Amino acid sequence: MGAKPVWLLDIDGVINATSSKIQTHIWPESEWTRQHVDGFQITAARRVLDFIRAVHAEGLADIRWHTTWQDRALDVGAAFGLPEFEVQECPEWPPTSELVAFWMKEGWPKWWKYLAAKRILTEEKRPLLWTDDDIFSELNAVRRQELKSHKLGVCLVTPLSMNGLDSSNLRVIEKWLKSKNR
Repeated sequence: MGAKPVWLLDIDGVINATSSKIQTHIWPESEWTRQHVDGFQITAARRVLDFIRAVHAEGLADIRWHTTWQDRALDVGAAFGLPEFEVQECPEWPPTSELVAFWMKEGWPKWWKYLAAKRILTEEKRPLLWTDDDIFSELNAVRRQELKSHKLGVCLVTPLSMNGLDSSNLRVIEKWLKSKNR
């Protein structure tokens, strides 16, 4: 067995189903729970929260928040009774105008989350599971392929933001994590 995977976990569009209406075609109404955090309503599926807790409890991945919520992600986790995960270090957040100008000049990705994800593979040398609803809209095909073809293994899961993670996403994550923890 190789190094334990790192799971970069976004909030909005992943845990938080961003639709104003409960998505009963994804999970039954009884499966949804809502909490108010820092003035925002967060709607999450209990099965998703239970799945995240189980991955942590079984030690299948080191889970890290990777979200614009940054340290406030700890408040979201606490509101839903999740373990206290660390926030992924990301010196590119918030993107300053100087950094964006540098990226434009050097041809770097515009999305600040990408560089932290890449460092997990290249510096920490660990497999990467990344759940974020913006992966396909923010990363071009070349960057996605660069990540996915890394020899350590990468699993990119991009739920529909209005739904958050669904049962098919959880099956993909579970299968990938099990393959990395043999």
